Amino acid sequence: MAARPGHFLPQGALALQGHPLQRELALVAIDCINAKSPTGGYLVYSTCSVTVEENEAVVNYILKKRAVTLVPLFSEGAEDIGRPGMTRYQSQRFHPSLKHTRRFLPHVHNMDGFFVAKFKKYSNTIPTAAEAVLSDSEEE
Repeated sequence: MAARPGHFLPQGALALQGHPLQRELALVAIDCINAKSPTGGYLVYSTCSVTVEENEAVVNYILKKRAVTLVPLFSEGAEDIGRPGMTRYQSQRFHPSLKHTRRFLPHVHNMDGFFVAKFKKYSNTIPTAAEAVLSDSEEE
């Protein structure tokens, strides 16, 4: 946040729904991926932020809106660095698969803070506008 003076996020419950611009950009990026691609249909979402609103909240939103799953960032037996993403924050509960995301914290890892999530798209189906409106109303 300090790198972007004048950039403020909404407060309270609205804030925990994720940053609106980042949510929409991520959804468009996922829509551009072919789930049947020979390379697997992956998307890496990363921010140079450690705020829950820009990270876990956005990833949780994406999991609800598109046919994607979170996959581990590291292969079996590789050194697992960073801290797992949060599955709970204040009164908010996020999808359990957020444990596959990673947070890198300045005071722990001696670097700028950032967040990384790796999605695998399993279907090219995109919800219709009517389905999206219904899904949004169910969340409220």
